[in-house]
Amino acid sequence: MDANKSLDEVLEKLADAMFLLSYDEIADKTKANMNIIKFKDLQLVLNKLVKDGYVEAMMQKKVNWNTKEEVDEMCYRLTFEGKVFIQNKGYSRQYELESIKIRTLQIYEATRKRNDCLLILGTVGAAVFAAFLLFWDMYKTLYLGK
Repeated sequence: MDANKSLDEVLEKLADAMFLLSYDEIADKTKANMNIIKFKDLQLVLNKLVKDGYVEAMMQKKVNWNTKEEVDEMCYRLTFEGKVFIQNKGYSRQYELESIKIRTLQIYEATRKRNDCLLILGTVGAAVFAAFLLFWDMYKTLYLGK
């Protein structure tokens, strides 16, 4: 199961809904994509979306048409943050952006290390050349008399 696709799929189904959706209604809407979302993982997906603030969970009275009784059922709806998040391509896009950011930092770190090595090498080279010039000048003065 690709977690990001599962999260985005449920967000999109909630975005399409006009009203609150129960767990069973969300499960029905995501049946076509059961290869993405395992039925047992749906509650975990909903809990994650609620925790992140993209979905709001609330109890609602529903009528059981078989027994004509009212029952309390947990229902879900998309928050405004969830609408904005899914319009920005959701968790999949967030993962891509984080991957790009990590790769950029890795490249920056490698470049910085290379530049540090080149700076050290240049400094050592300059010191060796300066020592050579010093010894050359001493040789000229002492042995060549110039």
